[in-house]
Amino acid sequence: MKHYKNLFEQIVTTENLILAHQKASRGKQHYTAVKKVNENLPHHVKLLQDMLKNKTYTIKPEDYKYEVINDKGKERDLHKLDYFPHRIIQWATINILQDKIIKSLTKDTYASLPNRGIHKLKRNLEKALKDEENTKYCLKIDIKKFYPNIDNDILFSMLDKKFHRDKDLMWLLKTIIFSRSLKGQPIGSLTSQYFANFYLSEMTHYMKEHHHMKYMFLYMDDIVFLHKDKKYLHKLKLFLDNYFEKNLRLKIKENWQVFPVDDRGIDYVGYRFFRKYTILRKSIYKNAKKSFENNSKNKMSYYGWCKYANVGRFVSKYNLDNKSVARMRYIRFKMKLIKKYEHILKDVDQRVLNDLIKERGLYPFKTTEQLKAYVKFKTYLYNKYELYQ
Repeated sequence: MKHYKNLFEQIVTTENLILAHQKASRGKQHYTAVKKVNENLPHHVKLLQDMLKNKTYTIKPEDYKYEVINDKGKERDLHKLDYFPHRIIQWATINILQDKIIKSLTKDTYASLPNRGIHKLKRNLEKALKDEENTKYCLKIDIKKFYPNIDNDILFSMLDKKFHRDKDLMWLLKTIIFSRSLKGQPIGSLTSQYFANFYLSEMTHYMKEHHHMKYMFLYMDDIVFLHKDKKYLHKLKLFLDNYFEKNLRLKIKENWQVFPVDDRGIDYVGYRFFRKYTILRKSIYKNAKKSFENNSKNKMSYYGWCKYANVGRFVSKYNLDNKSVARMRYIRFKMKLIKKYEHILKDVDQRVLNDLIKERGLYPFKTTEQLKAYVKFKTYLYNKYELYQ
C-alpha cells in the first residue's frame, strides 16, 4: 500500500480552496450563502485557512439539517451541512484525496466516481455476459442500511493505514468522520460517498486476490458476483456473511439471490441484462411510458435511460429520435432563457438569441452584465453584416 504525506498542506492552499468553492457552487449560484462568499472570496478563503491551520474547525451533530426523501420507494434520511464552511472544506478535501482513494479501489467499484458510474458498469457487465461458460449463475446481494451501519472506528483505521504519515490530515478526517456519532456516515455529504467506497475496498481486494473472482460488480452496496458454479456462489454467500460481520460490522439483506442468468437475466442499476440485449427495469419502463404519453417535463430523463437500452421500437413509438429530442431541448432551454432574462432579451434579434443558445448557453454567464455585453456585441455584428449587403 502506498503511503502519503503533506496532503493537508495541499488542502489549505488558496488555489485549492477557491477551486473547492467553484465546484461546490456549481448550479447553486442563486444560493444566499454562495452569493455571500462570492462578494468577498479572499476574506472567506482566509477564514477557511485559519480554521484548518489553527484546528478550530469543528462539525457538531446539530450542524446537520435532517430531511427524509423518497428514493424509488425507499425512505432515506439525508443530513445536509451548511455551504460555508462545511461543503467547501469537504470539496477541498476530496480535491486532494480523490485520486488516492480511487487508486485504492478495484476496477469493479463504480458508484459516485468520476469516469465510472452506471454506463461503464453496464458496458462491462454486458461484456462479461459474453463469457457464457463463466457467467452461468449470479449471486446478487445488498448490504442492510449500509451508510447508517458503517463503523467509523474501522473506517478511520483503514484511512489511517494509508494516510498516517500526515497527522494534520488525519485530524481533519477524524473531524469529518466522527461528526455525527461513532456509527454511520451521513447520506448527502460528498465525503461519505468516497468513504463508503473505500470502506468496501479491502473486501473487493480480498475477493480478487484470495478468491480470484473474475466477475464482480459493486454499485455502492449493491453487489453482483458471476460464476459458473452455483454451489460455489452459495458457499461464497456464507463466507461474505462472516466477512462482513467480522471485519466491517455489516449484514447482508435477507433478499439475496442465487439464480441462473439465462433464465431471468440480471436486474441491476435500472436495467435488465441478458446475454444478447439489455432492456429497462420494469418499473422504469412503466414510468417512462407514462411520462412519454403525458408529455411530462421529466420525459427527457427517461429518454436518457432508453438511449442506452435495446428499446428502439418503444422509443420510435413516441417519435423520440435524436433530432426531435435535440429540438425539444433547444425549445425548452430557449423558453427558460427568455423567462429568466426577459428584461434583456425581449426585443433581441432572433438570430442573436439562437447564437446565444448555441454558442454559450445560460450557465457560462456569471453576471447579467456579461450577457448584456454578449447581446450588444452580436447585435452590432449582425447590423454591420446587413449594412454591407
